[in-house]
Amino acid sequence: DDNIPSKTLKEILTEDVNIEISIRLKKLADCSEPDITMRLSMLQKTFNLTDAELEIVSFFYIKETSQIAADFLGDTVADFGSVSVFRNYGDILLGLGRNDFLNSVAKGNLFKAEIIQKDRNNEIGITSWCADYLSGLCEADLSNEFFTKDNEEALQVSDFDILEDDLLVLDTLLKSSGRQNILFYGAAGTGKSSFARSLSKTYSRELMTVKTPEEDEHKERLSALFATVNLADSSKSIVLVDEADEILNSYGSMFFKSKTNKSWINQFLESHDKKVIWITNRSSEIDPSTMRRFSFSLEFKKLNNKNRLKVLKYECEKKGINGLF
Repeated sequence: DDNIPSKTLKEILTEDVNIEISIRLKKLADCSEPDITMRLSMLQKTFNLTDAELEIVSFFYIKETSQIAADFLGDTVADFGSVSVFRNYGDILLGLGRNDFLNSVAKGNLFKAEIIQKDRNNEIGITSWCADYLSGLCEADLSNEFFTKDNEEALQVSDFDILEDDLLVLDTLLKSSGRQNILFYGAAGTGKSSFARSLSKTYSRELMTVKTPEEDEHKERLSALFATVNLADSSKSIVLVDEADEILNSYGSMFFKSKTNKSWINQFLESHDKKVIWITNRSSEIDPSTMRRFSFSLEFKKLNNKNRLKVLKYECEKKGINGLF
């Protein structure tokens, strides 16, 4: 009110308002860390995000969940949901250095990990699973969402009909340092997964099995893969990617439509430094350039009668019914 004397206004500000602000600041200082801050921190650790990448995630989360922000940024300022607008002016809006910003958008982990996505209309935004996580709709510990550490395999490596030469190659690869991508492929039900679990026990390594989302969302599976490999300990873990058909088979055909970009999987296979075992029943649509990036591939053929009987006996013993047959 222009009619309030300046002396009265000063008294109100210094006495009433200042006291209220001091009380409010003290209450905020006594508060525990907000859940959203903790979840952003967990997101950064899980996907190895830079501070600039975390700023971008925070921005799109606010834009996604706040109608006020969405209206303001969409109509009043500029449409920051447009890839071109965001690329040209996002650094100014977020207060980031131009180089850091461009590296985050072009070369960082946001798109590789399916945290930020671009649709066919050149619109950019946060993926639904990430928005749900930041909103508190799932567990705070992201690792529980992406992989399991259970390994109840009782079979030994010697129980499998694997050639000695192949076992020697696997021994060399699993004892080596650095990245190894190992492919097990062939008919379903031939023991590929069981053999992978047995290998991890034989070499005393923790098995981290990438989860398949309940609704089998392909992009969420890629996020789970990215997170699991990032969190794995290169000297103590083996990452298992079971049922990897749709991830690896990027070569489309009359009967199969690929969901994975060939350049994405090729770059992923070359960019990590972990031991990863990939399992697929179908390998005919794996691009030759992808196949060349595996350190070793092992085909599992259909079981003969001798091997089938061996599996049957093992299952009967495990369930305590071997004396009934």
